[in-house]
Amino acid sequence: IMNLNWGKQAAAGNAPFRFAPAAGPAFFEPFGWREASFRSILVEARRIDREMPMAWLWRLLGAWRSAKKQEEFKRFSAALLLERAARA
Repeated sequence: IMNLNWGKQAAAGNAPFRFAPAAGPAFFEPFGWREASFRSILVEARRIDREMPMAWLWRLLGAWRSAKKQEEFKRFSAALLLERAARA
């Protein structure tokens, strides 16, 4: 998804996306890892008062999105803590 939205601009700046699996964090599950915690970069930036310029506008526009779309947007850019999954 990231490549579809930002790929051309990132490549033009010589910063192409090299890792953005379609499965998201579930990509790591076959390798024995699972998501332990998730932190949205957008939410964390607001929490520590380090938002990008015009972030208020994104929040305002996002208020009209469905709850599902809002959650998808939060997960667009995040920091994850992975942990070893328990073996069955």
